[in-house]
Amino acid sequence: LQVCKTCIAAYLDNDEEDNTRCPKCDSVIDHVNPWRVLVFDRTLQSIAYKLVPHLYKEEIERQIAYYKERDLPYPPSLVEKLQEKRDEEEQQTIPANSDLHIYDDQVAICIDTKTKDIESFPRKFIICSSNATVTHLKKLLAKMIFQDPCQYRK
Repeated sequence: LQVCKTCIAAYLDNDEEDNTRCPKCDSVIDHVNPWRVLVFDRTLQSIAYKLVPHLYKEEIERQIAYYKERDLPYPPSLVEKLQEKRDEEEQQTIPANSDLHIYDDQVAICIDTKTKDIESFPRKFIICSSNATVTHLKKLLAKMIFQDPCQYRK
């Protein structure tokens, strides 16, 4: 059941009806204070936005359309969301020659050989992005050992 804040508030404020029950499933909300159980669940909203692509963007667009249709001023919370959206879009505009992983978390990896067949590496530690995959590391080691990153499958 999708209900806007205004409608649920009007439903709960209606003294003519039993407003302590859910309008959809008829379960008891709260006999004493039904307002107490109405809370904004930021955690659930955050999870939903992460699980459903573009949901946040569509929600903002619905809010904008709502206020435009009724010729109402945007509330401060929506103005803030719009500013955050603009800031994110500006940050996503990355020049083609920039290093895309420069701001990733960094991981230090120690490289040490177990056998004497391979001479020790000139650098014992590698600092790389936490997004580097095992294949990336294999290719790096192949380049260090064989001077050819294409031999990483050996």
